[in-house]
Amino acid sequence: MIEKEKYTAAEVLFFITWTLYSASSFILGSELAITCDLDALQEAISYASLLLLLISLLLLDRYTKTEIIKYLVFLAVIFLVEITITDRALLIYVFFMILAQHIDVEKLLRYDIKLKVCMLVVIVGMCAVGITDNYTAVINGNYKQAWGFQHPNTFTCYVLTILVEWLCVRYGKMKWYEWLLVIGCALAVEHIGGGRSSVYTFAVIFLLFVLAAVVPKLFYTKPVKLAFTVVTPLLAALSFLAVWLYDRGNAFAIKLNSILTTRISSASRFLNTYDLKLFGQEIEYIGTRQAQLEGVSSNILDNAYIHCALSWGILIFAAIIIAYCVMLRKFLKNKQVNMALFSLFFILIGIAEAYMFNAIYNLSFLCLLGAFDKTGVEKAKVCYNRSRWSRRLRSRRSQVMDK
Repeated sequence: MIEKEKYTAAEVLFFITWTLYSASSFILGSELAITCDLDALQEAISYASLLLLLISLLLLDRYTKTEIIKYLVFLAVIFLVEITITDRALLIYVFFMILAQHIDVEKLLRYDIKLKVCMLVVIVGMCAVGITDNYTAVINGNYKQAWGFQHPNTFTCYVLTILVEWLCVRYGKMKWYEWLLVIGCALAVEHIGGGRSSVYTFAVIFLLFVLAAVVPKLFYTKPVKLAFTVVTPLLAALSFLAVWLYDRGNAFAIKLNSILTTRISSASRFLNTYDLKLFGQEIEYIGTRQAQLEGVSSNILDNAYIHCALSWGILIFAAIIIAYCVMLRKFLKNKQVNMALFSLFFILIGIAEAYMFNAIYNLSFLCLLGAFDKTGVEKAKVCYNRSRWSRRLRSRRSQVMDK
């Protein structure tokens, strides 16, 4: 169903770099990292990715003086954040953002589906043949399996991300059996991985995709556009409000903390330990598997909004929130309901998981920089007008008018 692509030289280098960084992040960050010391290899791949991104930025594009000034100012802020933390992920994401403005997002999604499926086969395959362990746990009375990933929740979100990407790419073209296949895969991964936050969020997005397929005009109404515009800052504000209420012994916040499996109390601990800073700070996060291996307590902050504000700083956090507001509104303005719903999946899951600000999961993150670029918006319109699903929708409308 996904046709063979034709890539330009710029796209080839982009996808090579994306494959290197994304594939290595998933494979080296799987259960394989528990049995092998891969830190040096991961760092080497990060710097190799940065080098390839720099080559792409310098050789494969032409920039106006305004763009150069804008990018230099933006990168200056990023460097101020990077000097306070050891992780280079934010800098790599920003370079990908700049280059992604010249990549057809629909083409990137189709490529990423293939890449993620290949990585899923590799990671699950290593587990199946005994190279890595199948980490299991009983959480809230549910038996969960990770199948080569470091945690069952990671496995669940990874597979559901592939399904959401498929819904996005196939928007306007889905057959009845594809809807059933997506439902079947989601139920299977829920049974195996059991990540409730990811599954519940996916269920909401799936229903919205069905609604968009039946009544697409609904998403172009003013109330819906307003809802998409305010959802990101609203959830960010609610995240901090929930912690504030929990710290004051609010009964509802305490009950919500139990439903969210102590995620609010965890966020409260971080906010009471670290101050919110303009350019972020170094925070030592300790995952469940690492904690078990080292015999220490885990130190996990699952709320994406609070995670971003503490680690990357208030300035970057505010810029991202504003960018999401602008981007979602422009997606709907350009009739890209699929991209708006794809972005919404990660915005909603950000309450309980940190994948919203992880570009190798959330490809809409790479579109944020283009939200402030008028040229980028026009390119988005061109991509929409030329896409196959768009042509098919226009063809159907023409047939109806002819009748």
